[in-house]
Amino acid sequence: MRAVLGQQISVAVARTLAARIVERFGEAVKQLATWVQEGRLVWNEDIQQGGIEDAPATLRRLFEGRNLGKQLLQLAEPSGPA
Repeated sequence: MRAVLGQQISVAVARTLAARIVERFGEAVKQLATWVQEGRLVWNEDIQQGGIEDAPATLRRLFEGRNLGKQLLQLAEPSGPA
């Protein structure tokens, strides 16, 4: 009985938290966009060059902690407007 009651409380708390997050999502997006425009929020990309055969090694860098920021593998030079 206690386990069921504990689970019901946990579900109720999770629902409440999820609802609050959803309610404030738009506010968060606006604030994050402002920080990006102001240069206060930045991110790094670790771009490896190569072919599809380099995908396993690039993925391995992620799990070995050798990447800095988002790990990407560039397969070809971009074409067209950026």
